[in-house]
Amino acid sequence: MVLSDVRIGQGQPALYRNFEGPQVHPLAITPDGTRLLAVNTPNGTLSVFHLTGRSLTLIAEIPVGIEPVSVAARNDREVWVANWLSDSVSSWICRRGT
Repeated sequence: MVLSDVRIGQGQPALYRNFEGPQVHPLAITPDGTRLLAVNTPNGTLSVFHLTGRSLTLIAEIPVGIEPVSVAARNDREVWVANWLSDSVSSWICRRGT
């Protein structure tokens, strides 16, 4: 948790608490090297990008649990996401084209 001073107008500083979970392993590449997986912690989603040469193409935004902090590709088709605040694990099976 991060505590910092936030000034409101001309008044006294207000105490601000940032409760966003710490990212542990936010990026992964599937073993076949065709997809980049990225957790979007504030949005609660997993972003899936297709890797083509030196460019990325977003192919999916998948809702997962609250505050995802880690992603792992078990194989070329199965992805696991650890969610901090919802204290859960989400799994996803890739279809062809995603």
